[in-house]
Amino acid sequence: MAIIRWNPIREFWSLQEEIQRMNQGLGKAIRRFHDYQEGDFWHPSIDLSETEDAYNLKAELPGINADEISIEVNDNVLTLSGERKEDKSSDKENCHVREMLYGKFLRSVSLPVPIDADKIKAKFESGILKVVLPKSEKVKPRKIEIEK
Repeated sequence: MAIIRWNPIREFWSLQEEIQRMNQGLGKAIRRFHDYQEGDFWHPSIDLSETEDAYNLKAELPGINADEISIEVNDNVLTLSGERKEDKSSDKENCHVREMLYGKFLRSVSLPVPIDADKIKAKFESGILKVVLPKSEKVKPRKIEIEK
């Protein structure tokens, strides 16, 4: 085991790098909040997984009807968009906590390989959108038989 001389400057630079990483994460959160306040888009949470034959996307969209969701695929980019409308049941209500996001949403995901757009299937239940994006036959692995 080697003995390493303690260098306070190295510790300082390490701390500075950690603070910069924290500020970058905070900056993203502030920009996202600012975008929402300015009336731009909010971004639903998604999971994207891959099997040998397809990509599977799940998106959390509670409080939205299926007919308010748009799914588009263009140049291997899947885009989900729509709008969650605020329930304004009473103008006399005083809101004490407001954490739910309302308004238009937009989420785009680049897919690494071409997909077969004609075979895409989408299902929406209990606030979860599930989209199956079959891979194009051109990119699926094939076993090549060797002639004897």
